[in-house]
Amino acid sequence: MVRTETYNLIGGLDEKYHLFSEDVDFCLRLNQTTWKIFCLPQTRIIHLGGVSTSRKYFTLVSNRYKSRLIYCKKHFKGGKLLTYHIITIIGLISRIIGTILLIKMKRKEKIARLRAYLKATRLWMGISSDAPNNQT
Repeated sequence: MVRTETYNLIGGLDEKYHLFSEDVDFCLRLNQTTWKIFCLPQTRIIHLGGVSTSRKYFTLVSNRYKSRLIYCKKHFKGGKLLTYHIITIIGLISRIIGTILLIKMKRKEKIARLRAYLKATRLWMGISSDAPNNQT
């Protein structure tokens, strides 16, 4: 829960994120103020298990990596951004290889994930027309 005045003070959730990372971005910006973030472990939240991306593997993977790129360009600079880029691209290539080698995955899911990982790799390498601008 967040006070309305606090939410408005830090600009709410950044609408540049379609899905994923907007909560992490919000907490980072909140943490940069005098406000504190608390964890209440006794609190229970029921999440409806990815209703917006359920079984839409291409959308799920594409949006996750696009949001991560927006987050990184917004909050990381110089060597830290470059390092995160390299690690992410290596991770994506590993996922592509792993997805190809997975025998038990359904063909439709495998194709959707491969397409999404390839799209995300192009995005992170800066060779996609879908690449986000430098965000601030």
